[in-house]
Amino acid sequence: MVLEDWVYLYIPTVFCALAFLVNPVFVYFIFTEQKSRFGNYRYLLLFFAVFNLIYSVVNVIVPLDIHSYRYCFFLITKHGWFVENTELNFQMMIARCSLICYFPGRANVEIRQYIREDFNQTYGANSMDFNMLGALFNEGSDETKIRSWIAVMLWTAVSTASIIMFLILARMICYFPGRFNVGIRDYIREEFNETYVADSTDFNLLRALFNEGSDQDTVLNGRNAVDLSFYGFK
Repeated sequence: MVLEDWVYLYIPTVFCALAFLVNPVFVYFIFTEQKSRFGNYRYLLLFFAVFNLIYSVVNVIVPLDIHSYRYCFFLITKHGWFVENTELNFQMMIARCSLICYFPGRANVEIRQYIREDFNQTYGANSMDFNMLGALFNEGSDETKIRSWIAVMLWTAVSTASIIMFLILARMICYFPGRFNVGIRDYIREEFNETYVADSTDFNLLRALFNEGSDQDTVLNGRNAVDLSFYGFK
């Protein structure tokens, strides 16, 4: 438990400090570099930077601890300013969890009693004294089980939608900026033929040209590389 406490307390704080060290510099470059390098895309990059800062702060002030016991799993706020079991603190917790958890995900008395003994052994505290989100899939009343399954399906739907959006946007980033970039195919044609004994126009390519090309090709492919970097990071 000592190691777990150390991880939950200090790792988010370290990453929060790094976020505030790196992102302001990144924002500075967004506004000071020439507009032709980023165009209107700089607003999306700015959104990423601000979101990273906000998320890092929220992760520190509302840290979540996830635990499971038999047919139940639950989330609690173990450290920070919002540990006490009050309505305000619970609102902070569901805001941290994207709001979808409010009704179906809130742990009722039955769930708290179900995990009370294990909770006391693990945390040395009473499960009734903590803000909690949880689900009980078996060994409970029908109402609790149905509500738990609804909560899990909502959480799964949000995660699935995020993955689908990631795949669609990643494909758009990789495919469209490079698909119609004929200039790059001409740029690499001679070396491509020497290396592969083939014409570069006969192959599907993902590529980027950062110099020695037209301004449109250079800016477009630079933006493509930034896109790939950000989506790889996320």
